[in-house]
Amino acid sequence: MSNLSPAVARDFRDNEVAKAREVFAKHRIIQPDDPGNWQFKDFGDFAKAVSNAHASVPPTHRDRRLQAIQNAGPTQLGSESSGSDGGFAVPPNFATEISRKVMQEDSLMAQCDLRTSTTNDYTFPKDETTPWSTAAGIRVYWEDEAAQATQTKPSLTNGAIRLNKLTALVPVTDELLEDGPALTDHILKRAPEAIDFAIENAIINGIGGMRPKGILASAGVRQVSKESGQASGTILSANVRKQWNALVAVARKRAVWLAHPDADLQLQALTISGASGSVAAAAPAYTCPDATAPYGRLLGRPIRLTEACPKVGTPGDLILADLSSYVVAVKAMRQVMSMHLFFDYDLTAFRFTFRVGGQPWSDAVVPGLQANTIDRGFYSTIAAR
Repeated sequence: MSNLSPAVARDFRDNEVAKAREVFAKHRIIQPDDPGNWQFKDFGDFAKAVSNAHASVPPTHRDRRLQAIQNAGPTQLGSESSGSDGGFAVPPNFATEISRKVMQEDSLMAQCDLRTSTTNDYTFPKDETTPWSTAAGIRVYWEDEAAQATQTKPSLTNGAIRLNKLTALVPVTDELLEDGPALTDHILKRAPEAIDFAIENAIINGIGGMRPKGILASAGVRQVSKESGQASGTILSANVRKQWNALVAVARKRAVWLAHPDADLQLQALTISGASGSVAAAAPAYTCPDATAPYGRLLGRPIRLTEACPKVGTPGDLILADLSSYVVAVKAMRQVMSMHLFFDYDLTAFRFTFRVGGQPWSDAVVPGLQANTIDRGFYSTIAAR
């Protein structure tokens, strides 16, 4: 290099330094605060590294990326006390991907009033008064000029949600582990689907305790009567109109129909009777699916089919619900992998733990302003048929 000009020598040196940095970055042991994938190329790559980290292998001989996770301390390990026992946290980027799929746009939870909690207990203020209430809550008055204003104050109560643990334990065969991309597709698809349905079922049917309090368990659901002489297991247009009328007005523009899949054929055949003469005798209540309502619409509001709804003929087979009036509190999902739980079966276990709780904003029906008007709610169902 002594025969090179200073400029050429400098460029050569800079190029060699850049190459050295690239090699170092590729092989260095990851520091605990590194974000992202911890240098694993995909979820399957991480899984294979953990599967190969048997307890009999000295820590110094393990995958360097796992050494870094183990050296990071208990905050990045699973419930097992050390990495040598098989418990390794899923890298942040892959963990985020699974959490995102659980809360994707078409999940029922994502349509609720979703709150994030850092603790297992979530409290929030509740105001169950109506704008037309004359007894409690914030009220307004028409005042004369220079007259003293009438004072009112909010009528608040404390809502409390206990976040309980929802766990998915997913054993995976060693054969699947050997094919990293297949494992990634399998876990990232099936685990979120199972977690999402469990939460959806709890939002609709939960009875509290270890589960969220469901819509059907709430005193705030308005159940409309069946029609005289109505056959068992049927849904009539009169039922649908009553359900619509049973919702408070503000909830109707946000409402969604939740229906058991077996109810779909009946919904497609519903018609709404009209006046005779120039107006058609019957207009369809159901409209065909579109991009925003893949299961169609009923009275203009989207339908969502779910096995979480009770069978046809049972209260809850068709629910009209304003999901924004249901509050869900969640805590970050924790995801751990262990190769020792089912070691004798040639299986590796993934465990996903999600803290979640929920309840309706209002646990009572809403009285009307005028006398002899019906009470309404944010959810409505049909009585047993």
